[in-house]
Amino acid sequence: MSRIPTPAAEHAPEKSRPLLAAVQKQLGATPNMFRIVANSPATLDAYLGFSGAREQSLGDFPARPVLRGQFLIKVAVAVAGAIFLAGTELKRVAAKA
Repeated sequence: MSRIPTPAAEHAPEKSRPLLAAVQKQLGATPNMFRIVANSPATLDAYLGFSGAREQSLGDFPARPVLRGQFLIKVAVAVAGAIFLAGTELKRVAAKA
């Protein structure tokens, strides 16, 4: 059982829905990572913006698998850290309520 909510697009925050629709259109599916990050519309927007900028600036970067793998690991760690910090903040706010 996932400890982090993985909402379907229709249950995601209102501001995340068009972003998830764009992911669905581009990839043909909505990977769980995007659905998890969609819990924070600002984080999803930043991640998608970063991904788009990376694709435009790196050109043939995917042809170099070692560098691509290292890059993806760094991105995954950054996203996991953001999710952890968001969860910690939610727990802190809930504890005060």
